[in-house]
Amino acid sequence: MARMTSPRFQRLVRKAPYYAGSLRELVRIATVSSVVRCMLTTDKRLDFRDGLSLDLSAVIDLLVVKETFADDVYGLGALHVNPGELIVDVGAGVGDFTLAAARRFAQSEVHAFEPNPRAFELLEGNLRRNGSANVRIAKIAVGVEESYEMHGLSAGPLATAADVVPPADDTAVVVAKRLDDLLPEQPIALLKIDCEGLELDVLQSAPHVLAHTRSVVVEYHRHLAAESDRLVAELLSQQGFETRASRDPYDEAIGYVEAARVTGTGREQFAGIKPP
Repeated sequence: MARMTSPRFQRLVRKAPYYAGSLRELVRIATVSSVVRCMLTTDKRLDFRDGLSLDLSAVIDLLVVKETFADDVYGLGALHVNPGELIVDVGAGVGDFTLAAARRFAQSEVHAFEPNPRAFELLEGNLRRNGSANVRIAKIAVGVEESYEMHGLSAGPLATAADVVPPADDTAVVVAKRLDDLLPEQPIALLKIDCEGLELDVLQSAPHVLAHTRSVVVEYHRHLAAESDRLVAELLSQQGFETRASRDPYDEAIGYVEAARVTGTGREQFAGIKPP
């Protein structure tokens, strides 16, 4: 009885409609057999109906893929990329957003950064298999420090360098650089950030990059960085962006902050997250 009244069990029950809907969306974009295989076996290769194939790191990657491809949480469907503009992926994981952006905007360069060595190996393999020549990747963390201690390397997209997480056996020190030092002098159409609690570190490392970026989408994690949604929005507002937040309906600790550049002629279109 105690197990059925635990917060974790209650959260699972509360999110049951989300999981059911996610499964329905996954089998719309990927083959049923590969979805089942990813859920029930150690073979985590997900085969899309359009020919794309991704090796995942954990079952939870299925939800990440669903949010990127089916929900389009980063707004690629509404994004316009001008000639010479980049798309940047900070926290690329196994490459779901990187590949989605590279395929949709084949004439543009996508720069992707992922510090988790296990995820980066999958990212490299997924890019080789799917033939994305317009992608530049680096195994590096992005932030204001020279290095970070990353915990939970085997946890897939849940691996984090946030200080609130106690050290675990699967821990590694990862080299870091400021985003300003990692990118060429080119305008950026979209900067996507998903780095499990280091959102502010990434943005604080990028004042020059932000000055020539049109739109930003940040996944925030309040359980890893207190008030990160408010602090991210404030920083982006100070850099000349208009912002809005979209909270996860099942978990108030996570969600997205979306930012669009405000110029003399008005505001750029938000990348595509629907307002709550």
